[in-house]
Amino acid sequence: MPMKPLFLQSLLLAAATAKNAIDEYVETPEPAFKWFDTGARVKTLGGTAHILNVTSLQWMTEAEAVGPTGALWTHQVAVVVPNGPVRHTLALSVMTGGCNEGPPKPPAPNDEYLALAAALGNRTGAIAVVIYQIPNCHIVYPSDPRKVPRSEDAMIAWAWNQFLTRPEHNPMWLPRFPMVKAGFQCMKAVEQYTAKFGLASIDGWAVGGASKRGWTTWMVGATECESCVTIRALFPLVPIVPNLLQSVHLQRQSLGGLTFAFRDYLDADINKYMDLPIFDLLLDYVDPVSPRYAKQLARLPKFAICSSDDEFMQFDWTALNNSWTTAMPGESHLLIAPNSEHSLATAIPEVLESVLAFVDSVASGAPTTARPTFSVLKDKVTGTITVTVPTGAPVPSKVYFRTGQTASERRDFRWVRMANNETGECSVAHGEVPLAPMEGGGNCLVPRFWAKDALEPHRSSQGAFTYTATPPMPTKPGHFVGYYIELFFPSLAAHASYMFSTPGYVWPDTLPFPDCNFSTCPANLL
Repeated sequence: MPMKPLFLQSLLLAAATAKNAIDEYVETPEPAFKWFDTGARVKTLGGTAHILNVTSLQWMTEAEAVGPTGALWTHQVAVVVPNGPVRHTLALSVMTGGCNEGPPKPPAPNDEYLALAAALGNRTGAIAVVIYQIPNCHIVYPSDPRKVPRSEDAMIAWAWNQFLTRPEHNPMWLPRFPMVKAGFQCMKAVEQYTAKFGLASIDGWAVGGASKRGWTTWMVGATECESCVTIRALFPLVPIVPNLLQSVHLQRQSLGGLTFAFRDYLDADINKYMDLPIFDLLLDYVDPVSPRYAKQLARLPKFAICSSDDEFMQFDWTALNNSWTTAMPGESHLLIAPNSEHSLATAIPEVLESVLAFVDSVASGAPTTARPTFSVLKDKVTGTITVTVPTGAPVPSKVYFRTGQTASERRDFRWVRMANNETGECSVAHGEVPLAPMEGGGNCLVPRFWAKDALEPHRSSQGAFTYTATPPMPTKPGHFVGYYIELFFPSLAAHASYMFSTPGYVWPDTLPFPDCNFSTCPANLL
């Protein structure tokens, strides 16, 4: 790796020795902060959602970024109050997206995130909150030659471009900062609202969100802010990080390019910087694997959920060194939801039940030792994985070995790919289903089913339980088998089990494409 320029070395040193920039940013008071009760109410399963409108912050100025309300960020916040008594002082927060155009309006009763929060709140007896418009959109950047209204990844990608290319490398250009602060501000508004009207006394939060909000969930937990609400647990869903750079290199070696889902970042030329020292600085600010965030994350129970067939991230990213289970200090749990893609739409029952068990345990004040724990070893020669549940720890009620196989000689487990001249046509004869192009260009459904086989335990003389599974060879030469072990444990929550899994692995553990430096290798999407 080339030596870092002296200027970048000094920036990294300053970032490593000073108070974290995100801590200072989140703790800085926002004169624009305010909220009001819209008066709208939405009936939910077992409760009622009170709809607040929150102005959370001002992000830079209109000279840099212009949103629906100029530089101000506003949010609809649904506060779900259960019909029965509020049994816990822990509240649940689910961050999600959506744009701000048009007058504020309440979410529909069938809104999926409102339904998720309502179900969690109803079954735990806690206040459950949905925070919308994280981040605000659409955003127009005056520095953007195209001046196009941007949302989601496109909004983030151009801001990253400005952080990387402007000489001051100001971290305020990183949308993760205002996304995190907006989450804190909206939770503060909910605490003020529920206290004012005697609805609840909240003394802590379990925070979750999906995709970009899953990433933001990590960073909410990583932020140290004495004047902010108290974070007590995290449940990020399909969060893409930690350890982004190593992960995308693995994707390049697995697919021969990058997934179509990253199109917005390639359109903003982010790939050209990914192996340059300046990208290290970007990730030092916003990747939770950064050592600067270890102390904060270590204090929190964490439960990450990813999907087996995600079009953004690979399930085997969870097995990388210095990633998911290994990079997250303190109590950390993982679930790979089988037979699901990035939206997790086909895994709602598993997600709801497992998050419910986890959150209910934290809300009830159960110590870390009351929740399941196990260790995982992988034999590099045979691929065999061995799970050991230590003596005295909760014993699983069911254990399964999950396996799935690729449809091609690429190490590709996505349900959706982009059929083109490089990857080949979408072949109905091979079981694929042509799709109308989705965002990013995915146009081919590749159905896949992950089989499961029950595993029986071996009990040692010391009382530990072990479960062992060896991956089969793929049925077609050159293809790959994905595999992992999932474990179900009883929980204190009614009709809910903990559902955890090992990291995900691939056999044969070989990579079909060479690695390359992103500043020079082709920017091909697959």
